[in-house]
Amino acid sequence: MTVKNERNAGRKPALASEQVTQARKAAQNGETVTALAKKYGVSRQTMSRYLHEERIEVQRKQPEGFTMRMEYMFLEKLCTIIWVDFQHRHIAIENRTNDILHCAFGIKRKPDWEDFTYFLESRCFPKGRDHRKAILEELGLDCYDPLTIIEKTKGRMAEDKQWLRLFFMEDGKMVER
Repeated sequence: MTVKNERNAGRKPALASEQVTQARKAAQNGETVTALAKKYGVSRQTMSRYLHEERIEVQRKQPEGFTMRMEYMFLEKLCTIIWVDFQHRHIAIENRTNDILHCAFGIKRKPDWEDFTYFLESRCFPKGRDHRKAILEELGLDCYDPLTIIEKTKGRMAEDKQWLRLFFMEDGKMVER
């Protein structure tokens, strides 16, 4: 094994890998960034960076031709990355958890466009819901469009802890909305 830095120079990590793992688990269970930062004796910014390192890695793996990325989250844990190509009606996914209850498409490893459409609708209020027009009006929408509703609500549903983070291609890079 080649030693990259014989003098062991440079800034040392603020947290050991075991501490990062413990902090991520605590965050998944609802502990706040502020509380974790105090617990481990680091700044909120440092703790936030450790908790969100996965997002940087995801940006490096962006496949060609996809114009949108959805990150299906459970609390602050990234569970599934969904790459979307609207032009060809194609999706690709990458599950980041083995817990099928937190995977966007459950046990399906290669969902199709129909599965994706169903998934979007499952993260919105039902299409036939009473007072639908009032809900749409409150959201500033004039029609029932699951993707637009998710943009407004982040796909949050009453009584669950799952939600969606959306990124769209703008000027050649993915930008969060």
